[in-house]
Amino acid sequence: MQQPNQQPLYRVTGQLPRGFQGHIAYTTLLPEDLRALRIVFTFDKREPQQDLEALHRDCLAAAAKNGVPVEGEFSGPLAQRLCAMPKGEINLSVFLNGACVGSAHRNQLEKRVILAADGSSEGFVSCRPAGSVRVVLHVLNVLNDDTNYSLCLEGVYE
Repeated sequence: MQQPNQQPLYRVTGQLPRGFQGHIAYTTLLPEDLRALRIVFTFDKREPQQDLEALHRDCLAAAAKNGVPVEGEFSGPLAQRLCAMPKGEINLSVFLNGACVGSAHRNQLEKRVILAADGSSEGFVSCRPAGSVRVVLHVLNVLNDDTNYSLCLEGVYE
């Protein structure tokens, strides 16, 4: 539930296709009178929803496409280990006025970050949120089609 001294500042939603890898950046200006900034990022479909044998074949095809030899040692236990534990993960970093103030590299579907002069979330510098903020989503791998995500920034006022 939103507190009386909180106000939504920025909200975006999106959908990613299976196999997407890359970075997505969102930038906005912050109001001058913020006491803290709350960032909430969520995504769904972290676990693979397709047939695991098909996922294994796709993994080997991707390895071959990227120059990894799929014959010999790689095709044995190493390939089984790499392809048996697919990682669908999206992390985020936050920049204030061009300077990185922290990153949330946790394998969770929801990441909550608070930036404040009197104490920020673990992995983030305690700072007064002012100026421009840039949130960068680090999409390591999307395992499923139509993977939804949302990013919400809320201002906390005195």
